[in-house]
Amino acid sequence: MKKINILGLILVGLIFSQLLSCKKPDDKIIINPIVKQGLPLYDIDSNEYASVQIGQQFWMQENLRTYHFANGHLISGLWVYDFDTAAVEDYGLLYSWIMVNDTCRICPDGWHVPTRHEFAVLVEYLGGQKLAGGYLKERGLDHWDEPNEGANNEAKWNGRGGGYFSAVSNLFINRKKIGYWWSSTANSPEKSFLITLDKMSMDVDFTNYPKDFGFSVRCVSDSLDLTVKKF
Repeated sequence: MKKINILGLILVGLIFSQLLSCKKPDDKIIINPIVKQGLPLYDIDSNEYASVQIGQQFWMQENLRTYHFANGHLISGLWVYDFDTAAVEDYGLLYSWIMVNDTCRICPDGWHVPTRHEFAVLVEYLGGQKLAGGYLKERGLDHWDEPNEGANNEAKWNGRGGGYFSAVSNLFINRKKIGYWWSSTANSPEKSFLITLDKMSMDVDFTNYPKDFGFSVRCVSDSLDLTVKKF
């Protein structure tokens, strides 16, 4: 009988296991979302917003900054972060959920505040909660503090760290650190769902806050492009 070369078998096993091993730790998962520039839209105050198609959804590329409902009535529950009116163009206004859910409608005609499910569809399309934040966050440090981890903005959503207004402390908090966007979905009589993007990660967090807090609003179109399929 031929002698079995134990050392040789071990080496062959090691090489084979390397070939079957998972991706290298530094390999990145690549998502290729269908992203198309949309037509501009206007709110009741004649503010112009760029729009983008991400998969089957059409989104505003900017945060809402109107002072009036779609019917022209003044919105009472809104705030300018740190009373810095010059920054409204960059970050938009902060709104209470009560205004978001008002029947007068806060978004332009043909658009609405997204439901929690619509946000979930967006996040899933962009790779899930652990990846989508990178595709949604604006690159660089113009509207984020360091490190703005993983931001590539390949979805052209232009997410910025708009911060929020706390109705408890009566303070403005976390500008350039975290972005917060209301959904239209209530979590309880006191709280509602929203998503957040953070300077420290590529995560998208689904959470809930009291309805009298002030957060950013991003509108989504009432229409869907059903000809487009997920990658």
